[in-house]
Amino acid sequence: MDLRMAINNKSNVTRLPEKRIESEKDCAICLDGIVVGQLASCTPCDHVFHKRCIDFWLEKSRSCPLCRNDLPAS
Repeated sequence: MDLRMAINNKSNVTRLPEKRIESEKDCAICLDGIVVGQLASCTPCDHVFHKRCIDFWLEKSRSCPLCRNDLPAS
């Protein structure tokens, strides 16, 4: 991948809304717990992940890591 393509892909990374977690969940990317009260990124298909985990994932893929639904570009 050339530099222009990498920059373009990074600038089009989807921005996901965040929500405060009300019951303990695990991030399916890193497998660590998401603590009650912590902010987590939420996909349109209602899956939640640590923000840093899903941001890293979305730099490489435009689909949900769990169900593979396409995620809209920002």
